[in-house]
Amino acid sequence: MRRAFRLLPLVVGATYLAALVLIAWWPTHVDAGLGVVDWPLTRALAAVAGISASSAYAVIEVAANVALFVPLGLLVSWRFPGWRWWGVVLVGALVSVVIEVVQAVTPLDRTASVTDVLANTGGAALGALAVRWAAGRRLVR
Repeated sequence: MRRAFRLLPLVVGATYLAALVLIAWWPTHVDAGLGVVDWPLTRALAAVAGISASSAYAVIEVAANVALFVPLGLLVSWRFPGWRWWGVVLVGALVSVVIEVVQAVTPLDRTASVTDVLANTGGAALGALAVRWAAGRRLVR
């Protein structure tokens, strides 16, 4: 059982990385053609915050980038419990920079962005800190 628990992060991690690669290097923007700016959630956020729908979409996009990298922080912290939290954050930042550089230098219809790197790094930090918090409460080992 203990060996299976040690392999679980690898299996979950491989699945997550496959999804991350598909999302990050999809030939076009993942939400292209979905009309996210016109979604009720986007309009509601715009109304509550007193901003335009396109500004609300930008907020949603940043939040999605944060959420996309939380699992990376969780998985790296889980797999390498001896690492300091900032080492996990550094891994998140490096993975994000690689993604953005590939988006910038390849013919993908994608936009490289410093904002994405910052949001992704923040997500990895949240994941790393969540594992530290859970370990401190003995929710994980």
